Amino acid sequence: MFPRVDTLAPAVGNMHGMLKTMVAGSAKKRLDIERIRAIKLMAPVFMTLHGASGTDDDDLRKAIAAGITVVHINTEVRLAWRRGLDIALTRQPTEIVPYRLLPEVVDSVKQVVAARLELFSSPQRARSALH
Repeated sequence: MFPRVDTLAPAVGNMHGMLKTMVAGSAKKRLDIERIRAIKLMAPVFMTLHGASGTDDDDLRKAIAAGITVVHINTEVRLAWRRGLDIALTRQPTEIVPYRLLPEVVDSVKQVVAARLELFSSPQRARSALH
C-alpha cells in the first residue's frame, strides 16, 4: 500500500535559487501554466512551487489560479536581508552593534514579504490571471 500524497511539488519551469541575471533583474523564470493545470486535474492535492524566487509576477498569478497553493521564495527573502544589511552598513560604516543595523534589514525583508503576500493573496488578481 502506498502512503497518501499530501502535497506535490512539480517541476514546471521553477528551480531552486536564482541565476545572476535574475538577481540583477534582467531575467525571470517562466512557468508552464498549462502543465500546472494538467497536473492539478490529475492530482487533486495541494501543489507547492519550490524555487519560485525570480519568477515572473504574471506567471506566479497564473500559477496560483491554475492550482499552486504554496509558493516558496526563500532566495528573494535572503536577497532582501542582504540588501538591507548592505544599506545599513553603507549608512553606518563603523557600526558593529547588530541591533543598530538590523532595523534596516528587517524593513527590507518586510517590504519583500508584504509585496509577495499581496501578489499571492489577491483574489482579484488570481481571477484575472485566468483570462
